[in-house]
Amino acid sequence: MPEKYMELMKRYRAFLVCLVVAIACWAAYYAWYLAGFPGHYIHVFCEVDSGGLFKQNANSVSSLLFVYLGLVIAWRVGRQQAEGCPQLPDNLMNRTDFYAGVYALAVIILGWGTVAMHGSLTSLGGFLDVSSMYIWVSFCVCYSFIRIIRGGAFLFVLIYAGLSTGLIFASLHVETTFGALILSAVILEGVYRLINRKRVRFENKWVLYTVLSFSSAFGVWNLSLQGRPFYYPDTIFQGHAVWHILCAVATWTIYRYYRSEQPIVVS
Repeated sequence: MPEKYMELMKRYRAFLVCLVVAIACWAAYYAWYLAGFPGHYIHVFCEVDSGGLFKQNANSVSSLLFVYLGLVIAWRVGRQQAEGCPQLPDNLMNRTDFYAGVYALAVIILGWGTVAMHGSLTSLGGFLDVSSMYIWVSFCVCYSFIRIIRGGAFLFVLIYAGLSTGLIFASLHVETTFGALILSAVILEGVYRLINRKRVRFENKWVLYTVLSFSSAFGVWNLSLQGRPFYYPDTIFQGHAVWHILCAVATWTIYRYYRSEQPIVVS
């Protein structure tokens, strides 16, 4: 293979890995569909079971926005590597393709985990959904922590793998709180910013966008439960689908927040 193509693949390796994973998840899901979605049947989050490839159409298709945005993030990482992008702030999310690539992969897995539950309406799908949520939020926790202690990529992988695996196994035995993990990530990020308040700054608009996305999503989610104003089980207008869309937007704004970190230049 010509050297220029090897170099191109190296620069876009995060995108290629994410693309392969996304396709593999689709193939696995489709095979599961062909097998008839074996397993214990459940029905969650309002939308009626329409059968077919996606038992809950709106809730499933809306989940694919996570996959799309994960691929967009990975593609942008490759483009930055290819173009050099000297104007980018020097932080872990921009310095190499590693952290941004792992984050993009976590967002893609989050999307397919959500599709697994709403598309199959099985307990296995529910487990995959919860697991994907822990994989994503574990990144946020570990990324803040590794920057606080100024650790390297190897230590990050160990902590990230241990935390996400532990949470997934714990979910089989006890009820864990996703909100508490989000709060932990927020607190750790706050600690990092406090410690480094004289060294780095961020574009805080991305914090505002994230808060607006999450709070709006939570509000719509609550109003869409049975007996509440947005409860329309027989239509494609699903509040839970809106929850997916707004949460996917939040994963994007969080990435942009991480990417905006830059050192304070003292003149």
